[in-house]
Amino acid sequence: MFLFLLFLLTALLTIVWIIYWTDLLFYWSDPMICPPSVFPWYTKDKYNEIFKDKPFENTENKFLVVGCGFSGISVSGSLTRNGIPFDVVESQEHIGGNWFSGVYETVHIISSKKTTELKDFPMPEDYPDFPSAKQMLNYFENYCKYFRINERLTLNCEVISLDKINDKFEVTFKFKKTNEIKKFIYKGVIINNGHHWDRRMPKYEGQDNFTGEIIHSKDYHHPKQLENKRVLVIGAGNSGCDVSVEAARFALSSDISMRRGYFFIPRTIMGIPIVELMKSWMPMFLQRLVFINLLRLTTGLNYSKVYHPNLQLPDHLLFEHHPTINSELLQFIKLGKIIPHHDVKRFLGDKKIEFNDGSIIEVDLVVFCTGYKTTIPLLDKFTKKTSEGYPQLFLTIGVPNIKYLYFMGIGQPRYGAGPLLTSASEMLARCIKEQDNVKYPIFDVLASVIGTHFPNAKRSNSKTNDILIDPHVIWKHTRIVTWLVGKSKLLETIGKTIVKLPFKLIDNKEN
Repeated sequence: MFLFLLFLLTALLTIVWIIYWTDLLFYWSDPMICPPSVFPWYTKDKYNEIFKDKPFENTENKFLVVGCGFSGISVSGSLTRNGIPFDVVESQEHIGGNWFSGVYETVHIISSKKTTELKDFPMPEDYPDFPSAKQMLNYFENYCKYFRINERLTLNCEVISLDKINDKFEVTFKFKKTNEIKKFIYKGVIINNGHHWDRRMPKYEGQDNFTGEIIHSKDYHHPKQLENKRVLVIGAGNSGCDVSVEAARFALSSDISMRRGYFFIPRTIMGIPIVELMKSWMPMFLQRLVFINLLRLTTGLNYSKVYHPNLQLPDHLLFEHHPTINSELLQFIKLGKIIPHHDVKRFLGDKKIEFNDGSIIEVDLVVFCTGYKTTIPLLDKFTKKTSEGYPQLFLTIGVPNIKYLYFMGIGQPRYGAGPLLTSASEMLARCIKEQDNVKYPIFDVLASVIGTHFPNAKRSNSKTNDILIDPHVIWKHTRIVTWLVGKSKLLETIGKTIVKLPFKLIDNKEN
């Protein structure tokens, strides 16, 4: 009898595992086939009733969305869809965030159209598999028109401070065109300032004595910046490889410094965008097995032997670091138009740079493609930080012990963010609507039952401090949490039993 019950339990667990991983139940969880939403979700009269107030009117009953980049646009769409009044502000003169101010004009996305688009507003059919920066901005503009976000948007408006006043939030704004400083009270705040703006700039011995030019990849916008210059790119992530290839085309010479080995993944295999070959039913070990063998067939993996002796072998498993997707770098190395080097040892003065292997080159321009710090100053007074420097946020979104204060967009998907933002934004909107039905902060309630899930690079299968996200897994998780939010009263009862809500795991600083 015992063996029979054990057999039944094993069979049941196997069936559940198959259902989960193959999307037989969560069929919508594949970011590439998620059905688009239909707008409007309520009548025009109802819409006009909900969103009757202009920006900065009756703010005590509204949410403030800070930032109108990729995350802020998605959150704004979800709030519109769920009938939650809000204002949205953007510190720049245009929407789009990093796609407006942080990319060069010839860039194209490295993930495909299908895995990048927001799933409540698919990209146009005539877009290529890898849209350009201009096409991405046009897409964002059309998204804002479709959801009427422009009616609630204020550009050139920076949030310079955020304070909690009783159960509301006092927000101080700077209007850049007039230099006016104004304060308004909001019911809640959703911060979407991104993590691709605070440049990470290494410091090497002798760097201050370099007589050439040093910039960060965020400051590279046009090939004219490279013309008639000998260029060294430091870093071989996606930006580093792109800028190095640009330099190979437009500069006098192109060198690239890599402190470790990388996997170089082509954009397409057999004409199919490589990210679309990653199926939702594939667990990590199977993804690695499939793609390692695909790389062996397409690029080869013995880079130092096949391409250049200075190319190091990867010291990590595939997907333990953010993948470098580039179809041209290895080709240009093979053509001799890009010369790879080991890590920089020091700057020798004038325009000379020495590498760890003792080789020396002379360059006019150094481009640091070294990533960004995760800096969220508006949250500093409300949260502590993890050992990796990330704010402690329940489920990476909710500020502990505080109602109606959230951050969206802290993780880095291995490819396209759009589908994840659609699902996470919908989850957040449902949490906001459900908050009025529970006593404690809704993310405290969720964390008390399913765990805190603070931002954690190690848990995300990363060997760096980057929080790498498997899009299929996180999509499933957000859909499940969205379903759980509808059971908030039951969760609150369970949470009070388990951890004795209110949640005291974190002793937040009060203001």
